[in-house]
Amino acid sequence: MESLKIPLKVRKIHWEKSTLQKTFDAAKKIAICSSDEILWISEHSVYWLKGLFLDRYFHYDEVVINAFFTSFSVESSDDRKLVVVLENAAHIYYADGQKHTMSFSYQITNAYPFEGGFVIDRCPGSGSCFLAVTDPMSDPGAIVSSSTSLIASTERLLLFPQRSDSAIAVTRDKYEQTISLYHTRFLNRSSKSISHNPVASKKRVPSQSFRISSHSSSTNDQGEGNFDNGIMMEKRRNVSQAENMAIDRMASYDTNMKTAETMSTTTPLDVMVKKDAILSKLETLQFKSDSDQIKIQSVVFDDKESVIIRDQLTGFFQCFIFHVSKSVNPFPRLVKTIDLSGQYVDFGVCSSTPGMCIFLSKSNDFVLCNPALQLSTSLFTTSFHVDEICDANGSTVILKDSNCCYGLSYLPINPKSVLVKRCLSCLKYITNSYTFNYIWLTFLNACSIDSDEWSAFVLTVLVTILPFAVKPTSVSSPNLVSSLLAKIVPLQMRAIGDGFALYEMAPNIVTALHLIREDLKLDILENDSVDKLGFLLAQLSHWMSWPSTWKWPTTLMNLC
Repeated sequence: MESLKIPLKVRKIHWEKSTLQKTFDAAKKIAICSSDEILWISEHSVYWLKGLFLDRYFHYDEVVINAFFTSFSVESSDDRKLVVVLENAAHIYYADGQKHTMSFSYQITNAYPFEGGFVIDRCPGSGSCFLAVTDPMSDPGAIVSSSTSLIASTERLLLFPQRSDSAIAVTRDKYEQTISLYHTRFLNRSSKSISHNPVASKKRVPSQSFRISSHSSSTNDQGEGNFDNGIMMEKRRNVSQAENMAIDRMASYDTNMKTAETMSTTTPLDVMVKKDAILSKLETLQFKSDSDQIKIQSVVFDDKESVIIRDQLTGFFQCFIFHVSKSVNPFPRLVKTIDLSGQYVDFGVCSSTPGMCIFLSKSNDFVLCNPALQLSTSLFTTSFHVDEICDANGSTVILKDSNCCYGLSYLPINPKSVLVKRCLSCLKYITNSYTFNYIWLTFLNACSIDSDEWSAFVLTVLVTILPFAVKPTSVSSPNLVSSLLAKIVPLQMRAIGDGFALYEMAPNIVTALHLIREDLKLDILENDSVDKLGFLLAQLSHWMSWPSTWKWPTTLMNLC
């Protein structure tokens, strides 16, 4: 409901005022890697921050293409490695302080991480333009097209699936002025292969001193700190050997006569390249803007993957929702397209929150939304004039205004109360995805009405399972629970508009809360939580006309 407003605090950040007094270069990209880790990427430097303080600093003579954390599928450890990709090399920094360098004889235009390594997009030439690095000690594998699709050598990679549950890649062809969406299918790759290919020479050396200095070097890595094993990569993609053979036979290369660059005329060295993934075209869109004007991200929820595309130059802003089947043929199918240009101007994907995105409205407000379920919260309001959402991860969001000033904000999407968090979590197991997410978003809306998290949870339960006919005037003697009915009207109106009600689920929800209360009774330190749940259950069972053994627990007889 538009009348509900959730205040959002934004803290202005002055990056140059770190504890090390390091002056930061202008950023071309800021990435939130975890709840307290940020990568600031400039033209020739990478700053690794923990919290708001500089932890490591890397400077290079070459242009920095991208920097990210990843792990490799061939390694037994899931420890993250920091990968800094330059125009002709990639530097891999290990948790034990060692560094591994991969040098390439071709120029790299972009690079993206995925759950088993990283992908590089090289300049057009002989062979595949897209290569996957799954083993830093061997050669990259080719990413090719299926027999039903053609990848032009002029296509550049804009998006690549980073997680095992994501499957859609996006490319752009500036000559054809098109954007293409592809389904990505990974193949098995042997971890025992040892390369002697002169195209890519490698070396692994101990890391240099972590002492900060101001001079420039080709690979000057500085700062202190150990790698945190916080973000664990998900389960590796695997397909059976039979599937690999079948898919491998489908692979083909570009035969676009306009590009005059075909894999059929590649060198013997390129023919020997191992195929790591196959792309199958899903959709093609006409786009005239340059790549730096286009923002593309994807978000996965259950069996749907949403690809959001925004063109800053033309104002194009749409969300493409694909259904990904869990059957033998997982080929995504476009089921819905949502036009966002009328309401929003920018967006970010909350990486660690399944299915959730944050959108910036034209009125400088924010809204959390699940595109797959088409559910959203009320508006988050702030006095910080936002020009761009730089990045989002979980509840952490980095914003930028028109004066290139940065702001850091933490969305109140997760309750701080242990009792409320436990009660909300239990509902996940007795409801479906849509119902649970609606209840969770209703709780966020309730927090805009009552800042106390327990009162907001009680409001959520009341609006979820009580008939809409129940009004504040329906109660003759208000108590700690029934008095909240006076605040329930905005939430009820929103639920009516959404056509949402859980009357039939009321006994299940009440029973689940009762089981939590019985479990908490075993802990003498949880007496306050037991009393809160007991009073709520007493009032709910009274309204539901349950027997007196449910209606008035013995410990609460005197309270009522």
